[in-house]
Amino acid sequence: MESSTTNSPFSVRQERDALIVSFASPARTMSWAVLNGGFCHARHVINHHVDGKDALFCAQPGPWLERAASRLGLHGKIVGMATAVEMRHMVQVSLTERRRPGHLLYHGRLRQRSFGGGPGFCDD
Repeated sequence: MESSTTNSPFSVRQERDALIVSFASPARTMSWAVLNGGFCHARHVINHHVDGKDALFCAQPGPWLERAASRLGLHGKIVGMATAVEMRHMVQVSLTERRRPGHLLYHGRLRQRSFGGGPGFCDD
């Protein structure tokens, strides 16, 4: 999955068990991430798949994510999160408001459902 357009402030791609958002210039971010969580200016945000039985990750998740980002060839400040969910089903939704566009990145399985007569999506 790659999402990149000319003049876009960011690109999204999936690579080696990781969802990667890369910014054209450092972007203000706020997260509960293991690596560089809180408020910071980041060049990349990653959500990396990890085996929940990985003793190295469980012992030192921050350094594990730093090494994973390095293996992905990412440089600069990286906000790193981890998930045990397989990185197979990706959905990207763009929302546009008058003043600010918004973006939602989701991994998991979605199925269409109807809520109160209208279409919607539900996590599997």
